[in-house]
Amino acid sequence: MKFIHIADLHIGKKLKEMNLEEDQRFILRQIAAIARDEHADAVLIAGDVYDSASPSGESSLLLDEFLTELLGSGIEIFMISGNHDSPEKLSFGSKIFDRAGLHICSIFDGKLDKFTLEKNGGSVDVFMLPFIRPVNVSRIYGDEKISSFGDAVGSAISHTDLSGNNKKILITHQFVSGTSAPQMSDSESAYVGTAEMMPYALFDRFDYVALGHLHIPQSVGRETVRYSGSPLKYSTSECSKNKSVTLIEIGDYVNVTEVPLKPLRDLKVIKGPLDRLLAEGKRSENKEDFYHVRLEDDPLDPMQKLRDVYPNVISLEILSKGDGSVGEIDEEHFEKIDFEERFNEFFRSRMSGKEMSEEQKEAVRDSMREAGLI
Repeated sequence: MKFIHIADLHIGKKLKEMNLEEDQRFILRQIAAIARDEHADAVLIAGDVYDSASPSGESSLLLDEFLTELLGSGIEIFMISGNHDSPEKLSFGSKIFDRAGLHICSIFDGKLDKFTLEKNGGSVDVFMLPFIRPVNVSRIYGDEKISSFGDAVGSAISHTDLSGNNKKILITHQFVSGTSAPQMSDSESAYVGTAEMMPYALFDRFDYVALGHLHIPQSVGRETVRYSGSPLKYSTSECSKNKSVTLIEIGDYVNVTEVPLKPLRDLKVIKGPLDRLLAEGKRSENKEDFYHVRLEDDPLDPMQKLRDVYPNVISLEILSKGDGSVGEIDEEHFEKIDFEERFNEFFRSRMSGKEMSEEQKEAVRDSMREAGLI
């Protein structure tokens, strides 16, 4: 039996101020094509389906387009909510969708949801656990000591019947560590704290664990406890990381393969003096990509000149002479807005999409000024 594991779609996300709807549609169609070409029996979506708890109408339509394409190819879908998703909104219509092959688990009720997939003469049990916090489990099992994220997940697993000889897959959205700390990128570090970390040994009873939460593809602890990573690069810290989907083949053994993804527009970092970068850009076939530019000189109005050649410059650094460290950040207002927006996104993710009041925004700005951030 074959499965495609993806996660952290973050539909509706922007890269700085750049709209990514076209890029996300392109990559989702590519994923659907891979699932068809590989004759996948199911696609596992491990949370952070949306970037916001209150997704736009355009984001909802894009997800609908992707799911409809998969179901139309006879591919079942198992999808959970992540910390960015609204559990209630993501679960709307889930009982109806079950009959069509779309299985959604976004609200924790005390144990893992279980589906048995029977294809090609084989059976695999698929267990689903959405993003949970200790408080979610404590409300259900108040007599248990649940003080950490690991306690919460361990309790949820312990209250689930894992008997039987079928191979077992778990889909979950948590911060899981192997023998060393997992690789993280800037695009999720604002939402992932070390207090959330739990050991991979919690999942020893599962043959494959489809993780979401971290954006860099990687296995933790053992090959079959794995983050698929995000399908697109959402921060400059991911520029050197290749994106992929994970193909899982389950028979007597579990085989894991990365299938590479090619974006519509890549995210790159370029460095040098302005004149040289402009000359290289005019000859480049990839000038439509997203760029973070590190300038080695300090010319007048560099951002406008760069965007005349590279229309999708997302950010700009002016490097000091000498060791190459940052001397100053050009487009100061541009960077300030980005910093404030990251805090706004964090607030919305924790408050089910609610926006900060003007008083709260001003309090944040005051704190930033005191810290020398703006």
